[in-house]
Amino acid sequence: MEGGDSIDGPPLVFLHSGSTDGHIWHRMLRRMKGSHRVYALDWFGFGQSFKPRRDYDLALYTEQLGSFLAHKDLKNPILVGVSIGAAVALEYAQQHPDKVGGIVLVNLCGGRAMLRASLGLSFSSSRWRKLPSIATFFLTGQISPIAHRVVRRAFGQEPPPDLLYRHLRQLQRQSWHARSRWRLMSGLSSFDKFMPPFSSPKNLPPVWVIWGANNRVLDVSFSHRVAGSLPQCQPVLFPSGGHLLMHEQAARLERELRDALETLDRPIEQIRDPTSDS
Repeated sequence: MEGGDSIDGPPLVFLHSGSTDGHIWHRMLRRMKGSHRVYALDWFGFGQSFKPRRDYDLALYTEQLGSFLAHKDLKNPILVGVSIGAAVALEYAQQHPDKVGGIVLVNLCGGRAMLRASLGLSFSSSRWRKLPSIATFFLTGQISPIAHRVVRRAFGQEPPPDLLYRHLRQLQRQSWHARSRWRLMSGLSSFDKFMPPFSSPKNLPPVWVIWGANNRVLDVSFSHRVAGSLPQCQPVLFPSGGHLLMHEQAARLERELRDALETLDRPIEQIRDPTSDS
């Protein structure tokens, strides 16, 4: 999906989380398209993208992102990713720091161990190093009540029966989507490299970390650990936000994104304290 004809600001590329699609960004696309060229990419296996019969891992999605940016001829885009989308944005920026204007990491997923909260159950780290496991079986939606619970937990509070919630529930019922979720979970170990603390290169473009304090998928305790692995970066916390901040708190995420864009040409010491809730 894409929209907006204005080129006043840098292009914005929105990258969705696992088991969803580009539709989760529809509110942000609508808000930002007046001042930027905006795009929402569907990862392989999801949405309108091709669904190859292979594991969906970090390398595949990073290559897909690079091909997309080249095809659209996007120069120095701002990559805005959530969960695994944030991980792909970070990986691509590490590989090609000269091709990215900045990265906004919303609820960064660093692999299997970070997803334990999705089920509200506790699994040992050794259990999560083995795939397939019973947790993987649950997360891929093979058991309907668990699949329903996973969708609900993506929201910071009990989700309203709005269009996005119904869209995600409908996806969970599709047989092709179950296969894609399984392939993504089978490749999830590749995202473990961003389990905090992780090593970050010094030549990254500007980075912002945003987290929902009421995230029931990725615990907020990871936010400061993620930010601590990145140079001169502090997390912005949304007190009542969950995993899908771009839907739950689109207005505030827009403000944070616009504020981030305004800082691109300013020295780091002039950037306001991002932990402020104002």
